[in-house]
Amino acid sequence: MEGRVVKWGNSLAIRIPRAIAAETKLEYGTSVDVRAEEGAMVVRPVTPPPQVNLKALLKKVTKATLHGEVSTGRRRGRETW
Repeated sequence: MEGRVVKWGNSLAIRIPRAIAAETKLEYGTSVDVRAEEGAMVVRPVTPPPQVNLKALLKKVTKATLHGEVSTGRRRGRETW
């Protein structure tokens, strides 16, 4: 499929055909990584980091994974215990 590079402000832009956007799961607002590799432009969707859920993390705490107090040395300054 052939496209055309156009001017967009001080940058250049390329339209992504609907078929390619659908195949690569790109949609409006998708973050992408754009880089040059061996003289070609490569555009890849950026996978967002997984969402961290405190309740799910706390469910993983068991007696086997729970540890006791850890000594951090003598207190300094105005630390109180």
